[in-house]
Amino acid sequence: MRRVRVLLAICALTGLAAGPSPAHLGSGDDVAPRDTVSTVQSVTPSLPAGVKVDVVGGDTFLRLRASGHTVAVAGYEGEPYLRVSPDGTVEENVSSPTSFVNASRFGGTVPSMADTGENWQRTATDGTVMWHDHRIHWMSPSRPAVIDTDGTVLRWEVPLSVDGTVHTVRGTLYLRERASALWWAAGLAGLALAALLALSRRRAYLLAVAGVGAWSTVTGVLQWRSLPAGARITPLLAVFGAGAFIAGVAAVAVARRGDRRSDWVASSLAAGAGTAMLVVTWMTWTQVRAAYVPMLGPVWTARANVAVLLGFGLVAVIDGVMRVMRVEPLPSDAE
Repeated sequence: MRRVRVLLAICALTGLAAGPSPAHLGSGDDVAPRDTVSTVQSVTPSLPAGVKVDVVGGDTFLRLRASGHTVAVAGYEGEPYLRVSPDGTVEENVSSPTSFVNASRFGGTVPSMADTGENWQRTATDGTVMWHDHRIHWMSPSRPAVIDTDGTVLRWEVPLSVDGTVHTVRGTLYLRERASALWWAAGLAGLALAALLALSRRRAYLLAVAGVGAWSTVTGVLQWRSLPAGARITPLLAVFGAGAFIAGVAAVAVARRGDRRSDWVASSLAAGAGTAMLVVTWMTWTQVRAAYVPMLGPVWTARANVAVLLGFGLVAVIDGVMRVMRVEPLPSDAE
């Protein structure tokens, strides 16, 4: 009976620490850590003042920003696809086959009802539009081959019209080297530190658990802010990190009482924080070695954070469960 109560308590605290996984924010469903990066090399003829084109999300979106000009982007079959008016109104032809194909990274299915007709829907009023263009990325989940020593995968072209003049946007898709596997050593260091503190300095250990959660929260917020609205990744590190931070702070506060019941509760909270860390590590482990990581600021912060989350999470869960199983939370449990 006691074991059942223990397991129920840990499950409840785990749910509190981890929280529900949020729905994806915006349309950037394919913005993720990967080894390919696409860049704009040139535009001929040069674009007029007030019109800019760049790549967002590594190789996920082309972004067009226009003010005071009429800009049109044709679809893959030459059909009308996107247009921006001089007043900043952005419209998409949702009947365009390109609109359906661009719904997923590797190409969606075009319904039989789709044709080259025009059904324009307003999507923005600030003159900015991002679209998932299949010409600028590798159309396969397999790792691409390169064609030169620079890591070039392919060279691409995307035409657009500005005030009736056709401009050609040219760019290159590159395959970059993956980060070193030694980044996982940060996880081993985190595991060793967490184990040492858990065995010798209990309060410092709980503070460290909260600190790692805070680090994850900040990293996740920076990642979320790294991309414009509509292309932002789900802030998993921020959400689960905040859960671990809250559980860690609560564990520190409870443990100050110093009795057996508070030790049981603090250990349960630490186990919940550790579970949140392990879950988010499983969901974000590719950030440790991917060449491209959506990150505002130094990328090493995300790489090290995910690895340390794994080390601390393992110790927090094992230590928490072991202590909960051997400590009586209530006098009635001894009867």
